Amino acid sequence: MELRSTMNSHADLDGRSIHSNNSNHSHAHSLRSGGASSLGPPAPAGISPAGRANHRKTRSDISTLSHISGTSGASQQTIPEGSEELVAFTVQIPSHLICRICQRVFTMPVIARCGHTFCQDCILNAPAGQTCPQDKQPLVRSPVYANRAVQEQINDLKTRCPYGVRPSSKPGRDFEVDPTGCPAIVKYSEREAHKKSCGYMFVRFVAHKLKWTHIYSHAGLRLSKLFCSRKDLDFFRGVLANMSSRFDTLEQQVLTRLADLEDTVQQISREVADASINHETVHNDLAVVQSQIRSISNHVGLSGMLQQFKCQGTFVGHSGHVWALVATNDRLISASADETIRVWDIGSSFACTRTINAHRSIIHCLLLVNNQLYSGSSDRLIKVWSLETFEEIDTLIGHDNVVCALAASRTMLFSGSHQCVNVWSLDSHQLLGQIGDLSHWTRALVASHDLLFVGNSSMIKVWTIGSLKFAEEDPEPSPIRTLVLQNPMGTKEPRAIYSMCLTPQHLIGGTSDGMLHIWDRDTLAYKQALSGHTAIVYSIDFMPGEPHGKLFSASLDRTVRVWSMETFAVLQILHRHDDFVACVRVHHNRVLTASGDSSIKVRGEVFVFSITLSKQPYSLSPAQRGMLVASLPLDLRIATSFQIAQLWE
Repeated sequence: MELRSTMNSHADLDGRSIHSNNSNHSHAHSLRSGGASSLGPPAPAGISPAGRANHRKTRSDISTLSHISGTSGASQQTIPEGSEELVAFTVQIPSHLICRICQRVFTMPVIARCGHTFCQDCILNAPAGQTCPQDKQPLVRSPVYANRAVQEQINDLKTRCPYGVRPSSKPGRDFEVDPTGCPAIVKYSEREAHKKSCGYMFVRFVAHKLKWTHIYSHAGLRLSKLFCSRKDLDFFRGVLANMSSRFDTLEQQVLTRLADLEDTVQQISREVADASINHETVHNDLAVVQSQIRSISNHVGLSGMLQQFKCQGTFVGHSGHVWALVATNDRLISASADETIRVWDIGSSFACTRTINAHRSIIHCLLLVNNQLYSGSSDRLIKVWSLETFEEIDTLIGHDNVVCALAASRTMLFSGSHQCVNVWSLDSHQLLGQIGDLSHWTRALVASHDLLFVGNSSMIKVWTIGSLKFAEEDPEPSPIRTLVLQNPMGTKEPRAIYSMCLTPQHLIGGTSDGMLHIWDRDTLAYKQALSGHTAIVYSIDFMPGEPHGKLFSASLDRTVRVWSMETFAVLQILHRHDDFVACVRVHHNRVLTASGDSSIKVRGEVFVFSITLSKQPYSLSPAQRGMLVASLPLDLRIATSFQIAQLWE
């Protein structure tokens, strides 16, 4: 997602620049893209010759109201002959939403192998030998992946209804607001839905024996000369009477179904209440079973034990992709593209306890520090919330682009954006200074007590925390080390850092090509690369344990991989999400994952093992055998499979 950095400033709606186009070139509506789409490793859709022809270059100075290619479904709209559809954005288009190849608003943005973003047809139809405008590396046509974060930002742009603007007759202006047209201003992603139901849409009338000359209505307000006989009026009255009868029938059907739905809801409520009553009984029975297992295990040995993670439940409630998770005690906090933060109880009720309308755009990152919650968003703001009341404490203003990552150390807060990292005081929330001279987006930040690690382009830059002083007499802080990605395959294709994690022994970075790169934490020496994922590694987290703990990596390929930090082998691959996995977090031996399918899954530890006789002679009675067989599967944290035959053979 290579974006140019400019202020997303608003301008007056004066109609100085808009273009018309009848193209049917479709505009993707996906990531982080809000509607969710199914995702394997995403394969680019084909581009028709007509679509490519319409995607031509225009001037790069996109001013107050700008043009984007005609939206999908335009050919299905009925409008008067000769008219052209106008797409009018009500804000100045930020430069990071402009394709560097065609110099227009992204159409179906995709991430190339170089880590930069272009229109899908721009890269797929690029001539042989073309280089990336950003880093001058050769453009590789495949594989490419949908850049859903950029698509979501485009979908969030506000546009005027096409039935509310018209071509302008004034010199120097391409359009003007139609005072008799639709006044609605909607998000670009909602534009097609609004057009289908807009009361100002153009409608063509064709009636029985209707004599007319060039007739269309604009919100039913304007009609050309219409001549019809009494017989024609009777025909229309019959049509209206038939429609009225159908509406009455439909109303009765809806009322009946609503009544059935209320009965179903009441039945489900009763079943939930019964389940809650039985919960305590089951818990007590489980304690008895565990005691019995411990008693028997004094005389038998457990072998072949294997720790696995199984899905225990799914949280649903967000209406957009879920980008970030943090957890504290028995609360899980999630942030989404639907511009909300949700608080979930993961200790008892397993329900959403609070919904906060937090930002005016996509929320990309969350951070817990000093009993406060920090959230970073595409609206360029960082907001501070109380963990006790979840009331807003402060708003940090200082970025001129998307806030991608947050980290903290000592008394400093770090926030990553395009070509910079801002440094704030955790106490006063004042901006202390800025680490600039970065060539790319800072999508990943981690900090220890002494070091700050900044993932930027295909390298990780390291600063000492103590050197980050921004007084006028102090020199600009410089990194003490720059870790450049190693490529085990021997190629020179660049890739971008998307995620990082610190373990007691290692620094680990996840990249746009699906690799995990490992450095020694103390010496910062490169150790090795882990392959397995087939697309971007969005998130990494570490679970302590014996002997060296486990690593979890979440990817665009819809999987979470579990790695041994002793052998660096894959222990398990977690599936069950229907879209990309944007975030993975470890909390109290649970694994929490957030996805583009708008859900959050909770996974717990399960031990799979075999049971064999101990060296001590021991004889099990038939009753004890039955108790052992029946009790083991009941314990959610102990065995689910075992070899019982050896117990009494």
